[in-house]
Amino acid sequence: MATASVLSVLFLLVALAAGQSGLTGGASRINPNDPELRSILNNAVAAQNSQSNDEPIRVLAIQRATSQVVSGTLYAVDYIASGQRSGRILRCHSEILDQPWTNPQPKIVKHRCN
Repeated sequence: MATASVLSVLFLLVALAAGQSGLTGGASRINPNDPELRSILNNAVAAQNSQSNDEPIRVLAIQRATSQVVSGTLYAVDYIASGQRSGRILRCHSEILDQPWTNPQPKIVKHRCN
């Protein structure tokens, strides 16, 4: 009986610790001011601009970002951008797959601005 109680307490502590750090394999919040994140987003947006007929955009500020380890790293980023021709301010969301062993690198897998 005592062993079951000890195991229950240990299980609870592990569950609480996992809850504080996020699920293993799940998305985790990252610092939106991280220079590496900014570089990855700028490179992905530049690639998107060159492949799209939409007005090119420029990243102004990153509001929120998460990363998730998949086959590489998947970043989900909410940011403010401006249209390079119109100057319109846009709220954007992009999901970027960073796989250092592939080319082009990184690549936007989802993108929307409104």
